[in-house]
Amino acid sequence: MQTRFSLFLQALLVGIVASACPGGALAQTVGLEEVVMSAGTSAPGVRREDESVRRAEGQAQQARGAFDWTLSGESGWERLYVPGTQNGFLTNDTATVDTWRTTLGATRLFRNGIAIQPGMTFFYGTDATVGQTLGLTRSRPALNVTIPLMRGFGSDNLSASNEKAAIAALEGSRYSRDFAGQRAVAEAVIIYWRCVAARDQLAISEVDRRLADENLVIVRNALAAGQTDQTMLDRSSASQATTQVIYARSIASDRLCREDLAVAMGTNSEAPPAAVVGALLDPAPMSDQVMRLNEAALVQVALSRRTDLQALARFDAAQHERVAGAQDNLQPRVDIFLDPTRALVRLSQPLGRNVAEGQIADAMAAQNEARLNLQQLQGQIRRDVGEQVRNLRDAWSAATALAEAAMRLDVVVTDAERRFQAGFLTRAEYRIMQDEFAGIRRQHIDARLQFASSLAALRLATGAIGTGDGSPGSAPAALFRSLPN
Repeated sequence: MQTRFSLFLQALLVGIVASACPGGALAQTVGLEEVVMSAGTSAPGVRREDESVRRAEGQAQQARGAFDWTLSGESGWERLYVPGTQNGFLTNDTATVDTWRTTLGATRLFRNGIAIQPGMTFFYGTDATVGQTLGLTRSRPALNVTIPLMRGFGSDNLSASNEKAAIAALEGSRYSRDFAGQRAVAEAVIIYWRCVAARDQLAISEVDRRLADENLVIVRNALAAGQTDQTMLDRSSASQATTQVIYARSIASDRLCREDLAVAMGTNSEAPPAAVVGALLDPAPMSDQVMRLNEAALVQVALSRRTDLQALARFDAAQHERVAGAQDNLQPRVDIFLDPTRALVRLSQPLGRNVAEGQIADAMAAQNEARLNLQQLQGQIRRDVGEQVRNLRDAWSAATALAEAAMRLDVVVTDAERRFQAGFLTRAEYRIMQDEFAGIRRQHIDARLQFASSLAALRLATGAIGTGDGSPGSAPAALFRSLPN
């Protein structure tokens, strides 16, 4: 059997949702399903990560561009110097021949470090024969093959390493974006549960305020009729003032929470914040699952599933590639150059190695930082999983005990109501029991809120939010109503 307090409280929840919109109009409502769907794609943090992925895609495209074919060409006037002739014989003098030279070609660097530059050069616009110009105006094909023997040779050359690093960084950015979506969903769900709890607390405060108002009116009438004393009126006035303050704070908490939820969902900030619908989780049916939670197994699941951990692993791989490219630059450049008319060996080596050594120091420091971040996150994951498992169990224990206490006190308040109406209890004694019942219900709501929040945090800690097609937005709301296996 429920007291009038309990029945009134249930009916008042409907009224709070309906009156959440200014002017008394029916408010827009939002449930857990809408929160999960919207937060995974529209939250501000997710949109920022989307831009990070686009930037990484652009950087990878730039790195791939080092291996694109590049067309080139030049055309213009050129003056050639050829041996002079007199009466059909060569002389010690030189003559000039004006011609128009055009060169067309293409350049390509391959990922193994070999570069080619095939092309063709044409001469025209002169009356001199090829023989007269000693072959200088003959059309000439070019191959221009450069084969590195030391620096730039193999897949660890600077350009290839930069490309591999950019691809690894892009993969890491995508993993980071995936986890940002999971984090946004978990944070929005936690705010949603907080809003459900704030709504329920507001309902209790509203009932308590109305009861305190009614009690103050009755005590004032009793004092006027000489049936009580001034002390009782003072106590009732103080109690009414306290409940009014609590009620005002509950209204503010409910409004601020709904505004926070709108931000977390990425919805239009100019629209009135939606009223939440739904109920807090009941931990009682999950007792067996709570007790069976295996912290060590959940840690292993988290380490294999967390996409932010995979992101750091890819960032570490990217820095490893940059180190390899920087180390390649320490070697001297020794190249073989091949062309249809010549074969050369080219050698170059800076007298100082400041550039190469500086690049290595920078790349190695970045790699060490990435590895430290990876190790730190692995330790943090272990701590987070353990903490959330403990919080979940503590919240389950508290919620179970408070649910039992609330049920027993409900019976006591029901009996006290009959005794008060029969004249066996004073109004002050009855009000004390009502206050105790309201206090227990508030604590029970807080414990259920802690349970639901810890469950969402555990889902995030184990990386168990992304499902379905792999995108966080597809994560079903059922994940936040059940414990991980």
